[in-house]
Amino acid sequence: MGFNFRKSFNLGKGFKTTVSKSGVGYSWGTKGFRITKTAKGDIKNTFSIPGTGISYTQNVGSKKGKFKIFPIILALLVLGAIAIFKNPKGFQDIFKNFGLKNGLTTEESRPSSGETASKEIFVYVSASGKKYHVESCGTLKENKNKISLDKAISEKYEPCKICNPPVR
Repeated sequence: MGFNFRKSFNLGKGFKTTVSKSGVGYSWGTKGFRITKTAKGDIKNTFSIPGTGISYTQNVGSKKGKFKIFPIILALLVLGAIAIFKNPKGFQDIFKNFGLKNGLTTEESRPSSGETASKEIFVYVSASGKKYHVESCGTLKENKNKISLDKAISEKYEPCKICNPPVR
């Protein structure tokens, strides 16, 4: 058995440098994924499931120039799954922002005798803004007011170009 030495320094924002008897290596990453350039020149990807102790490390490049794409795809899938399980509501908001699920709220008004039921569409405005939005719009601030679409149009609000609320 020989003598070994290794000391790592955290440089912030996911960057680390490691000094060993082989030389200096560096890496960048976050929980679940890290890419490393070793002192010997090898490039490694490490994928892990945070909090479990389970990880997978694969050489993706070296002085020989090899590169493998499978670990990168696997890392993206693992990180996506972690994000979904940690915040399923946030994941639903992503779909709303892409128009895959309508972010509008509707309320049914009670018909008076002889009238048919109708649905009124509601949108959201901010106190200082000049545009109306769907509830899940990322540009809408916390102080939002719910108003009917008809009222928003009559008060000269314009539709937001990011969340694309309905127009009549």
